[in-house]
Amino acid sequence: MKRKKIKQLIDESGVLGFGYENGDYSVCWSVTPGEGMMLGKRTIEDGDGLVDEVLVAVPYAHVDLVDGLYADIVIDFVEFYYDDLCCNSATEWSLFDDIASPQDEGLLQMLSFFGKTYGEFLNDVFFWFGVANEVKEMIGEECELEYSALNEDERLTKKVLDHLGEHYLYVMYDVTGEGAYWNFAKANGEIWFSNSEIECYDFGYMIYEPAYGHVKISDVDGMAALRDAVLTDFMHESWEMEDSGEALALLGIDQGDL
Repeated sequence: MKRKKIKQLIDESGVLGFGYENGDYSVCWSVTPGEGMMLGKRTIEDGDGLVDEVLVAVPYAHVDLVDGLYADIVIDFVEFYYDDLCCNSATEWSLFDDIASPQDEGLLQMLSFFGKTYGEFLNDVFFWFGVANEVKEMIGEECELEYSALNEDERLTKKVLDHLGEHYLYVMYDVTGEGAYWNFAKANGEIWFSNSEIECYDFGYMIYEPAYGHVKISDVDGMAALRDAVLTDFMHESWEMEDSGEALALLGIDQGDL
């Protein structure tokens, strides 16, 4: 759908929009259910009246993308007020009393389109603020030796997995326990993952430092590459598997095809 058409449909829908501001900028997310897809517009305006717009159209058939749009809105809100939330100055903007309050009709209308409650919105705000805070603290401080080699993106991935990494997959190549261990999380329209190789020696196990990564669920080639990497662990002459019960399904792998 063309940008002009998306903008027209949103403007004609009459949605209230979820707006917030500080002394420098104002932001408004306008989201409306369209025919076959969710339409969204992010408008940001500075003190000089300069306006920038981002327009999106997400098909309902891709549920993960719709969830990703909602997560993007929450993350955008958290990043906008991050410094105020850290410095306890968010009350200057009436945050949660006026802006993003339980009476904020624009927010409540938008949440209803995503099937979310106000309580779920607050929980998501707290989660993403926690992730952002921990990552920024790690970047600003001297990391422990085991994290020293991780770049910023890998640290973010690790923190997401620490919070949400409930899907694991352990593929053993033989009875010694040698194999590969994967950890997965689904958040913000992406699959976040880590992969550790486990080798067995006479003196015990050697577990190598994990490799971290994440890929958008909408990235067909990226998801295919991740599936191929996981399937490589099943190409040994014999293998056994332990998993959380949903790890393979999360990647779109049918266990019957292994």
